[in-house]
Amino acid sequence: MQPVRRGTANDFWETACGIELDSTPRNEWGGAAYYVDENWVAYDWQHMHGSDIYYVPMAEARPLFEAATQALAAKQASGADSRFVKGYEQWRAKAADRQTMESLLDCQRDALHEAANARGIHALSYLVSVEQLFWQRWRRARWYWANFIFEWFFLTGLGLFALWPVIRNSNLYRWAAHVSLLPLLFLLPTYLGYATTSFTSAGPSGGVLYPFLVCFFHGGRTNVLDGWVLGRLPQVLEPLSASQGAWIASTGMGMPGPSWAIQVGLFLAAVVLVAGLIVRHRRMHPAGKSTIPVK
Repeated sequence: MQPVRRGTANDFWETACGIELDSTPRNEWGGAAYYVDENWVAYDWQHMHGSDIYYVPMAEARPLFEAATQALAAKQASGADSRFVKGYEQWRAKAADRQTMESLLDCQRDALHEAANARGIHALSYLVSVEQLFWQRWRRARWYWANFIFEWFFLTGLGLFALWPVIRNSNLYRWAAHVSLLPLLFLLPTYLGYATTSFTSAGPSGGVLYPFLVCFFHGGRTNVLDGWVLGRLPQVLEPLSASQGAWIASTGMGMPGPSWAIQVGLFLAAVVLVAGLIVRHRRMHPAGKSTIPVK
């Protein structure tokens, strides 16, 4: 569930330059490498439902810079004509004092853009959007701790709301009222943009514990009224929920709409009322005791 995971320097350079510094196989779907700042580099690996982001300390990535350039030089000498080799050739054409690790990554990024542009403007625009999405995800990852706080307060509050009639020793009708609201309150974060991808084949995702809980509600449906309501609700929790990146394919698992939540809540309230009335009736009218005399 972590939006950014710990990666390795070998995988970073293999992603950035298309080389093999060890025998560990890379992600078959490919990915991109990024220079973040003087302390970090990062790379992402594409998969069917988006991409996974990995971070590497600069102290681990920089020592392999020379090995990466040597591997690129060997590829160039062998006659390879990949976009990685073209990026390396652009880097080698720079002045000696500008042949830095950062400039090599820039040249590789330029070569990637040129390759995408050769396939058409749509391929280039898609690539740029993926890169912008990476930086958005990287910034949001710094606030992942807020997901823990939000879910702790939300789930604790929901539990207290459910148990409040017990705590206050409320009457049966207060019990039914609280139960009727539980499904709607539980799904409210999703309606406000939190962990919505958990209702797709990319889930559970976008949170900590809550995405695993909403998976029990897969298979729901929305009607016209639900669509009208959901289309007008502000997605205030969407910035808190980590994105999966640009997906290749995704399947909807069915998210229950507000009308479904209200109907289920009313059904549960009716069950509570009926069960409570039966228990009350038996307490007020206990079964008659046996009149057979005991010797």
